[in-house]
Amino acid sequence: MGVLIYKKSYYKILSCLFNKLGQMLWCTNFVWIPAFAGMTDNKTRLSFPRRWESMSQCRCYILFVLTATLIIIAGFMDSSAFAEGEDLKENKKIYITSDKMIAESEAKYAEFIGNVRAVQEDTVIIADRLKIFYKKVGNNGSISDEESIEKIVSSGNVKINFDDKVAVGQHAVYTSATGILVLTGPDSKVTSGTNSISGEKIIFYRAEDRMTVESGIEKRVEAVFYSKEKEIEK
Repeated sequence: MGVLIYKKSYYKILSCLFNKLGQMLWCTNFVWIPAFAGMTDNKTRLSFPRRWESMSQCRCYILFVLTATLIIIAGFMDSSAFAEGEDLKENKKIYITSDKMIAESEAKYAEFIGNVRAVQEDTVIIADRLKIFYKKVGNNGSISDEESIEKIVSSGNVKINFDDKVAVGQHAVYTSATGILVLTGPDSKVTSGTNSISGEKIIFYRAEDRMTVESGIEKRVEAVFYSKEKEIEK
C-alpha cells in the first residue's frame, strides 16, 4: 500500500514537471534543424520561448527540469527499496531439527526423519517424519519463507501446537495456499483449553477459524465442552 501511494505521488509530480517543460518550449519562434533519417519535411522544427534571451537560458531551464526529475526518480527507488525491505522482514522462517534429512531438488521436496521438530513463530510441529514440498523462488530456490512452501506432510505421532490449540493424530497435511490443515487417524483430536473434539478426520480452516470433524468405521465423533459459570454479584 505504501509503495502504491509513493508511485501515485511521484507520477503526479513527474506529469506536472513535463507539462511545465512543454509549456516552456511552446512558442512561435522556431529554429530549423537539419534533415536526417529521411526527414526532409520543412515542418521539422524546434521551438523556444520568445522570452528566453539566449540558448544558455534555455539549457538552464531544461537542465533544471531534468535534474528535478532524476531526484524524484531516485527518491521513488529508495522508498520502494525501503518498502521491499520491510516486506522481507515479515517473512516467516521455519526452523527444523531431525535425525536425518533427504532432499530432492528435482522433485522439490525435503524430508526430515526421526524426532522431527519444526517451529514457525508460535506454531510447533512434532512428528516421526515430516516432508516439505516447495516451489523455487528467486535464483536460489530458498524455502526459508512461507510463500515458497506448498505443502507440509507429517506422519507418526503427530502433535501440532497452533493458534492456542493442540492437534494430535497419526497423519497431518497442511496446504499453505489455502491455510487448511487435515488431520487423520483413529485418535485424531484437537484441544483448545478444556474443550476438545476427536474423530477419524479433522479439517481445520485456519483463515476462518472453523473445523469439520468426520467419524470413522468404529469410532464416532466425540466432543467435550465446558461452559463457564458466571459469578452472580450480591
